[in-house]
Amino acid sequence: MEEKELKTDEQPISAGKRSALLRYIVILFAFAFILVSVSLVVQISSSNSVISDLTSSSSGAIARAEELQATNRALEDELEEQKARNTTLREAATNARQDQRRQQKAYDALLILMTTENPDGDLDYAKAIETLTELRNCLPDTAQALVDQYLDAT
Repeated sequence: MEEKELKTDEQPISAGKRSALLRYIVILFAFAFILVSVSLVVQISSSNSVISDLTSSSSGAIARAEELQATNRALEDELEEQKARNTTLREAATNARQDQRRQQKAYDALLILMTTENPDGDLDYAKAIETLTELRNCLPDTAQALVDQYLDAT
C-alpha cells in the first residue's frame, strides 16, 4: 500500500505548470546572469580606475626620479667645481707659505746686516749678503732700498 501511496503522490506535472516552472527557472538564470554581468562591469570599471591611478602615480614617481637625478648631477658637478677650487686654494696657500718663508729669510738676513758691527770676515754677514742677493725681490720696496744701501756699501 505504501507503494501505491507514493505513486499517487508522484503525479505528472501538467503542461501549464511545467511551462510556468520553466519560465521561472529561465527568469532566475537570466537574473543571475544580469547580476554577474553588472558585477563584472563594475569590477572592470574599478580596475580601470585603479590602473589609471597607478599609471598617474607611476608617471609622477618617474618624473620625481628624473628631477632627483638631475639634481644629483648638478650637485656632483658643483662638488667637482668645489674640489677644483679647493685644490686651487690649497696651491695658492702653499705658494703663499713659501713666499712668506722666503720673505722671512730675507728679513732675517737684513737683520743680520743691520746688527753686524764688524762685517769683515764674518761668515754670517757673508751668508746674509748672499741670501739678500737671491731673495731681494721678496721684500717690499722700502726694504729693497735698505738692502741696496748695504749691498752698495760692501
